[in-house]
Amino acid sequence: MLTSEQQAITSILIQATQYRASDVHLLPGSPPVFRVDGKLTTVSQETIISADLLQNYVETILTPAQRERLEKDRDVRLTVTLENKLRFRLVAQYQKGNLALDMRYIPAAIPTIAELGLPAAVETFSRSTHGFVLIIGPYGSGRSTTLAAMLQAINLKRAAHVVTIERPIEFLYASEKSIVEQREVGVDVESVAHGIAMADREDVDVLVIGELDGQDGMRACVQAIHSGRLVIATFDADSSVQAIELLVNAFPTAEQPWARKHLAESLVGILNQRLVPRLGGGRVLVSGVLTPSTGLRALIRDGQFLQLSNAIQTAREEGTVSLDRALAEFVRNGDIQLADAEAVAVDAANLRAITTRE
Repeated sequence: MLTSEQQAITSILIQATQYRASDVHLLPGSPPVFRVDGKLTTVSQETIISADLLQNYVETILTPAQRERLEKDRDVRLTVTLENKLRFRLVAQYQKGNLALDMRYIPAAIPTIAELGLPAAVETFSRSTHGFVLIIGPYGSGRSTTLAAMLQAINLKRAAHVVTIERPIEFLYASEKSIVEQREVGVDVESVAHGIAMADREDVDVLVIGELDGQDGMRACVQAIHSGRLVIATFDADSSVQAIELLVNAFPTAEQPWARKHLAESLVGILNQRLVPRLGGGRVLVSGVLTPSTGLRALIRDGQFLQLSNAIQTAREEGTVSLDRALAEFVRNGDIQLADAEAVAVDAANLRAITTRE
């Protein structure tokens, strides 16, 4: 039996799915706000959200451990399931002394790599048996869905022991050809770094890190990719070069040459993606791909990051295309507007030059 608060929030979330919203924002003193096709929409016909509603709702759905974490960290993340089918990732945090909720819809069906329109290189990445694959982009760029598609491709096609470390667990996997164990930070493991350390001592073929953050987690991840297994992680970074620099800089200065060498040798590929408004409605997934050549690996190893950025932007090698070049192709094909592409480009001036020159 749902409480009145649960009924109220459930009604809002069901309405969000009818709008095909990706995110729901609930703040005290405001009506619900949905993100639809990348744009925020205020649902004015809904009543104003009260602080008591959110506080009482959260108290009914959190476990004692989650309540303690919210009180201590002022932030808690979990998944909620409605009517045994609709799932949302929930982030509860404080603003102006009151709770606010951000909720993201998790599709029930895991899309395939082909259905997402991802580059062919992504299928190749998923077939790798060892090394490091990184999926980057800002929040809301579809990283989790791409990760899920890759993991499911492995699950359906390979006999592998897969361990995921997630905060919180989002997509659910039934073990097919692979054995898939999903571990949640704060429930099954203390932290990302702790989860990586545990998996490093186990018989694991594929280690999946749902969201790599914090210097401890970054260092643990780089250290784990030497172990002869495939490591796949998502990371909040605007470009492949920025992602590599952040990982390297997580180490003390004296250890950074080792980290660069390790990344240069182990990197399978980096996927840099954005969700961009499509002309005519909806959004399109645009992906840049870095498949490191011998020359690119040398630049990573030597810390020549400016030259690495230039090399990626001008790359013509099979398997490597910069995000800006990928965006330019969608602009030329009439799928997206130049202004929308510029808003998410690594280098807007370079994007404009590519669009007009080629």
